[in-house]
Amino acid sequence: MGAMPESPFGLTDEGFEDYRGTTLAEAVRYLSIERVDLSDALFKDGASINESEAKGCKFERIDMRNVFVRRKFDSCSFVGAKLNGARLGGEFIGCDFSRSNLSKSFATDCRFVNCKFAGANLSGIHFISCVFDGCDFTGVKVMSGSVAKSRVVGGAVPEQLQGCITDGVVICPA
Repeated sequence: MGAMPESPFGLTDEGFEDYRGTTLAEAVRYLSIERVDLSDALFKDGASINESEAKGCKFERIDMRNVFVRRKFDSCSFVGAKLNGARLGGEFIGCDFSRSNLSKSFATDCRFVNCKFAGANLSGIHFISCVFDGCDFTGVKVMSGSVAKSRVVGGAVPEQLQGCITDGVVICPA
């Protein structure tokens, strides 16, 4: 995997490569990105983060509606992100989706480990055969759609799944 090109805007005060507020019209593909701040960025014309690995990155308030967000995301912040209709895949480890809009998003065989969904909109989701291990769903605005054949390990309470299709769901204590 290649590295993300150096930002023409330099570094943020926190030492992240600064791509805040940019508009991306090309996919971020097959890249390994670390400590990159794409907060408030807009993905358009089919741009996505596909088959890339991100570690410690900020995607806060990013607009990635209806795009692919796949491979591996470790300790990334998607706080307030617009991910409605997104196609999620791969692994999300220690990621924060607080106050994000994930409505009508899709994920199959996706793994979420120690992720936060506090205050997120999870209406009309299609998260099929996914694993939610130690995830925090405190204060989720809406959770509806399907989590069929998924596995929930600790974190989620069965009441939070009441608005979802739960055929084949396995709930395990932590």
